[in-house]
Order: sequence, then C-alpha cells, then structure tokens
Amino acid sequence: MKKENQENQLISSWKIIIGILLFIVGEELLMELIIFDWLEPILLNNLEEEVADTITEIAEYTLLALLLIPITLYFIVVPVNRANQKFFQLYQKTRKTLEHEQQQNDLLTLIGRMAKVGGWEVDLSSMNPTWSEEVYRIHGVNPGKQLTFEETINFYDPEARSLISEAFEKCVSEGISYDLELPLIGENDKKLWVRMLGKAEQKNGKSIRVYGVLQDITEQVVSKLEAQKANLAKSQFLANMSHEIRTPMSGVMGTTQLLAKTDLDSKQKKYVELLLKSGQQLTYVINDILDYSKLSANKLDLIEQPFNLQECLQDIVDVMKGIAEEKNIALQLITGANIPSYVLGDSIRIKQVIGNLLSNAIKFTDVGKVTISVKTLSQNSSTVDLLFTVKDTGIGIKSEELPLLFKKFSQLDSTITRSSQGTGLGLVIANALVKKMGGEISVESQFGVGSEFYFTLHLTEITAEQVSSDQDSSEVDNETKGFVSTRILLVEDNPIIQFVTMDMLRDLGCKHDLASNGKEALNWLEDHEYDLVLMDIHMPEMDGLTATKHILQKYPEPPVIIALTADAMNHKKDQYLKAGMNDYLSKPINLNELQVIIKKYQKSET
Repeated sequence: MKKENQENQLISSWKIIIGILLFIVGEELLMELIIFDWLEPILLNNLEEEVADTITEIAEYTLLALLLIPITLYFIVVPVNRANQKFFQLYQKTRKTLEHEQQQNDLLTLIGRMAKVGGWEVDLSSMNPTWSEEVYRIHGVNPGKQLTFEETINFYDPEARSLISEAFEKCVSEGISYDLELPLIGENDKKLWVRMLGKAEQKNGKSIRVYGVLQDITEQVVSKLEAQKANLAKSQFLANMSHEIRTPMSGVMGTTQLLAKTDLDSKQKKYVELLLKSGQQLTYVINDILDYSKLSANKLDLIEQPFNLQECLQDIVDVMKGIAEEKNIALQLITGANIPSYVLGDSIRIKQVIGNLLSNAIKFTDVGKVTISVKTLSQNSSTVDLLFTVKDTGIGIKSEELPLLFKKFSQLDSTITRSSQGTGLGLVIANALVKKMGGEISVESQFGVGSEFYFTLHLTEITAEQVSSDQDSSEVDNETKGFVSTRILLVEDNPIIQFVTMDMLRDLGCKHDLASNGKEALNWLEDHEYDLVLMDIHMPEMDGLTATKHILQKYPEPPVIIALTADAMNHKKDQYLKAGMNDYLSKPINLNELQVIIKKYQKSET
C-alpha cells in the first residue's frame, strides 16, 4: 500500500514537473498526456523504492524551484520593463528636443544668411575668436578654420583696424559696448561694408569674453551713397536752375520796379502792376520748388529770432488783402486777448505757412470771407502754445479728397486745376514747416460750405527789451539822402542786371562804379575806396569767392562785401559767409531789400 502511494506520488510529481515544463516551452496539453502515458509503466516497473523516494524529493524541489522562477522573473522583469519604458519615453523626448533645437538652429542659420548677420565671440583668456557660419561666409573663409585675433583684424582696411582695436580695448577695460560701420576686404579682394557690434561679458567685475554681431551692410551703404549722389546731383541741378531762372527774373522784376517809380498814366500803372504780380507769382513757384527740395533733403534750416507776433500777422494780412479785395471778399484778422506781444521763432517761415493757407483760402472762395485767427492754448512763465486758424466760406473739400491735401504735387480735381494756379506744393510745404517747428496741422471741411485749417506752434515768449533793434527787411525807407556819401562797387557780369542794379543805386542816391568780373573789381579797388561791394558769385575770369579771398588778404580793413546770389540753397549762403562775405542778397534783387541792406551797413560804420 505504501509502495503504491509512493508510485502515485512520484507519477503525480513528474506530471506536474513535465506539465510546468511543457507550459513554459509552450507545448500543447495533448503532448503532455501522451508523454505521461508512455512514462507511467516505466516508472512503476523499473524504479526501486529508494530511487523512487529520491526522485520524489527531486521532483518536489524541482517543483518548488519552478514555482519560484516565475515569481523571481516577475520581480526582475517588471521593474526592468518599467525602466525600459521610462528610458524609451526619455529617449523619445530627448530626440524630439534635439530635433526641435536642430530645427531652431537651422532656422537661425537660414535667417542669418538672409539677413547677412552672424555672431562672434573672443575668449579673453586665450584671445581665440569663434565665428558663426555666416561670419565665415562674410569673410570668405571656409567654416571651421581657426584664426587668431590678429588675423581677423587684418581683414579690414588699415584705417579701420585702429578703430576696431580702440573700441575693443575700451570694451574690455571699461565695459563700453561699440557699434561700428567698417570697410572689409572680403574674398577675391572684394570690398564690403559691415556693421560690427560688440559687448563685454564680465565676471566679478572683470571682462572674461567679448561677443557680438557682424552684419554685411554693403547693399545698404551702396544704396545710401547712391542716394547721396542723387541728392547732390538734384541739389546741384536745382541750384543751377535757380541761378538760370533768377538771373533773368532779376532783370524783369528790377526793371518793373524801376518802371513803377516813373510817371505813368493809369493804364500803364495797371500794366506794371500786372507785371509785378506775375513776377512775384513766378518767384513764389520757384521758391516752392526749392523749398520742397530743401525739405526733402532735410537742408531747410530754421532761423529763430525775436519778433512781434501781432505785426507778423498784420504784415501777411496786408500782403493778402489786395488779392482778397480783387475778388470782393473780406479778409479778417482776429487775435486773442492774451496772446504774447513778442516771441522767439522763425517769423519768415510762420509767414510762409500762413501765407500758403490764406492764398488757398482766397483762391477757392468766391463769396463771403476769409478769417485768420490766433489764440493761446496754454502758457507758462517762458513758453506759449498757440493755435492758428484759417477759415473760409469757399467751395470746401469732399471727404474722400481730404487725404490728398498734404500729398506732393496734388490738386484736387481737374476743374480746380484748370481754375487755379500753383505747383500743388503749398500745403505740402506748410505741413512740413509746421512739423519742423514742432507743431501739427489739420483740416476740417464741408463740401460747398467751406474749410478750416488749424496748426499749433510751441514758441518761447520774450520781453520787448529782448527784441533786436534792427528794422524788419520789409520796411521801406523813403528818405535816401543819407546814401549820397555811400560809395558802392557793383561786381556783376550780366548786362541786364548791371543796368537794373545801377539804376536802383542811382535811384537810392548812391555813388557807384561797375566791374564785370573779379579781376576788374580788384583793379577798381586799387585806385578807389568803397564802403560796400555788391559781389556776384558766378562770373568769368574770376568768380566772386576768389575775388573776396584776394580782397580780404590784401586789405586789413576791407569794405563790406555783400554776395549777390541766385543760389537759394542755405548751405550755399553759409559758404559765402564762411568765405568772409558780410551778407547776401538773393536774386531777383528787390529795391526795398537793397535799400535796407545798404542802410544796415551804413549804420554799422557811423
């Protein structure tokens, strides 16, 4: 009985062992049964009792081991599997980060190539520079090539090297950043222009590296130089055109002014008045074109000086009143009670702005009135904000046409164009002048009712004692007896201007002589003394500037030299003053202005 139990236990143990093994290796249950059917008689018939006991023990231990294996494997495989999953997730995340960073780097490289901008740095411990790919490209050097600091400096023009060294040293020693535009000799000795920015990184108060940006700005610099050349050519052309137009205009206007002072009947006076007005209108057109050119080139300078605001406004109203009366419309000036008497500003440009606005208002008003008013917006101890308004009862402006008002060369429609005159620059110039003086200009209009133009100015208020005692250039002194002792040398090559100016001088009672060029002027000065020299600039044989230089060098106490110029550009006038001339008169020469300037320098000698 005991033996039978052992045999059954042995067989059961083997069945379990082999079943587990078959389960592990994945065989089917049918195979398991076949194997046990084959093993059973062998185990029963051939094994002794001791052997059977041993086998049973082995089977038990084997069973225990096999039961422990899955448990062991579970506690080993599961953590490993989890770690493997985390590692895989980390790998995926790292790969995405690296891919994103690579995309960013590729994008930065692409943008840098498009903008022609690269980065650089210099490690101050080794003085070895590091360049980005774009910096290598700008220099025409293969990427990755190691260069010394001295070698990088040698890419630049000799004049630029000292600038770089000085800026770099200040950056390192004082922490001063720099921004330089430099000429660079690139690949195949091609000259480039670059912009170099540098900044120092400091640690514990000491610079450890300098880093920055390098940009190829060759196209911008070339474009800028070409624009400067174009502006210079334009300015020269306008100066030449001004000279060519103003010279004959001087003859026309001067002759007409002289004619107006002769005995004329009413019909002749009317013709002379028309000539003067037409000449003035042509002069305004010339001035508009030149002013626009100067504003475009940013060469129009403001001349601030004390002036009487009320008189300034009254002067421009008086000038425009005759034009308004011809159209049977009223022109009215309204000033606020608290506006200052005297201010500091450019009275000529303020008159020009108001004159342009009044001219337009009168031009487009057939019935009613035009009003110019000024009032104080705010005021403190030294400054005042003023609001100027020009209001008319004219044809008005359509709302869709308002944006065109301050655009150059624009007039609103063909009907107005045919019925009006002008360059279409008046409001453009007025707008630019107001902005240059720190103000703003605006407009409100209702078609068929009228328009209102507003502009503001911020001016410095001054006292009467601060106002210059010099007389305004518009004043006309009818007493010419004081000029009898004044000796004037006229230096002018144009026969028409010679005739007109000499007649003006004769009319003013001045003693005068004539020289046709600079050489003749020097000869006259050898034998005669003059109080005043009216010196033309452009003349054959010797020009006015050269003649002036000789006069100043030869005579310790030279006569007053007044430039007669058809150049309306301010930088030209500045050139004449720097050359030693005392003042200038612009052509066409105005009789009143000539009288004022003679009186001005006659006073300075008495």
